Amino acid sequence: MRLKGIHVAGAFLAWFFALAIATCQAHAQLTPTWSRDSAEVGRGKAVAVGAASNAYVAASIAGCAYGAPCVPTANREDVALIRYSPTGAQTVLRVMGGPDIDLPYGVAMQQGDPVIGGDFMGFGAMIDSGKGLQPAGGFLGRYAHENGAHLWSQRFLFGTQVKAGASNGTVGAGSGQFQGTTNVGCGALVSAGSTDVWAAVFSETGSCLWSARYGGTSADVGYW
Repeated sequence: MRLKGIHVAGAFLAWFFALAIATCQAHAQLTPTWSRDSAEVGRGKAVAVGAASNAYVAASIAGCAYGAPCVPTANREDVALIRYSPTGAQTVLRVMGGPDIDLPYGVAMQQGDPVIGGDFMGFGAMIDSGKGLQPAGGFLGRYAHENGAHLWSQRFLFGTQVKAGASNGTVGAGSGQFQGTTNVGCGALVSAGSTDVWAAVFSETGSCLWSARYGGTSADVGYW
C-alpha cells in the first residue's frame, strides 16, 4: 500500500511561536507540497484527515487567530479548529474557549466530522457547547465539518486531559490520569488507590457506550 500523503501539525520558534502544517508526498525525500503558518502565537496540537483529503487541525492559540478578518481569542489561550483543503487553502476557522486557558490534545474523525479532546481551566464555556459557563475539566466535542458548528460535547472531571481517536463511527477517549471517583457517562469508575487511567467509547451522538479503569494501587499515568 502506498500512502498518499503525510500531514504534520506542530509549533516552531522563529521570532514567535506559530502553527505549521505541511502535507508531504510519501516518498524518500518527503518533499512538502504545501505548508502554512499562523504568524501569530499558536501551537498545532494534532491533525486528522477527513473526506476529500481535507486536513483538520486542533491548535491552541492566543491573540488573533488564523486568516482574515482577525478573530481574537477570549482570553489567555483558546482552542482553534482549522480546516485546510488538499491544496492548503484555509476553508474553516472556529475559535472556542472561555476566559482562562483552553487546550486541545487530540483530534479524530467521526463519520466525517472532527472530534476534539482537551481540557479547560477556570469556568469556561465548555468549548462552545451552548451550555453556559461550566466548572473546569476535560472535554470531548464533535463539530460539523462544513463550518465547525458545535454538534455535541461532554465534560469530564477536573484535571482530566482527554485525547480522541475514532473507528467505525464511534469515538474513543482516554485520560492521562484521575484519582478518586469519576463518571464519564457509563457509571462510576473508582481509582485503586492513587491515580489511574480511564478509557471510554462514545456514539455518534455523544452518549457513552462503555468505559473502563486501568491501574493498580500505585500511581498510573496514561500517555498517547
